[in-house]
Amino acid sequence: MDAEAVYSIVPPDNSEPVKITEQALFQSAMLKELVTTLGDAAKNEPIPYTQNNTPRFIIEKVVEWCEQHKTETLLSLRFEQENSEESKHIELPRWDREFLSSIDSQDDALYHLTAAANYLEIGKLYRYCCKFIYDNHVKGKNVDEIRRYFHETDDFTPEEKKQLEEENKWFT
Repeated sequence: MDAEAVYSIVPPDNSEPVKITEQALFQSAMLKELVTTLGDAAKNEPIPYTQNNTPRFIIEKVVEWCEQHKTETLLSLRFEQENSEESKHIELPRWDREFLSSIDSQDDALYHLTAAANYLEIGKLYRYCCKFIYDNHVKGKNVDEIRRYFHETDDFTPEEKKQLEEENKWFT
């Protein structure tokens, strides 16, 4: 039996490449397309990861997640029908909840992981990140609390806020 192919992903800082098995790599629709298109040539050359602001440890976490889920079916990044029941009721498995909780304790790590899942087209990881962020940082929070979590500034003047409140009284 042949050994499973192993690929290398070079982080943006050009540090030591991160190894990933072929089966795990195939959790990424983008990387799967790349290595399928390049064929054997892809096995001999490291794959550059070009999102410049992504820390190396995030690449390592993406690989860890992909290795954990490598036997599972690849999911599209987007739901086929955004209003489907599937899109409304995502349950995070225990391993994934614990994995995301461990990452959430580090500044902006969950943001970088979500961005990497989006860039690499890892649908299930992207959905799980979004669900985790909603459940832990958005649900039940007011606008100011959500804004603080996402490091967003309030760019409305007091007059604009008052106007918006008046226009949207029916909603509250």
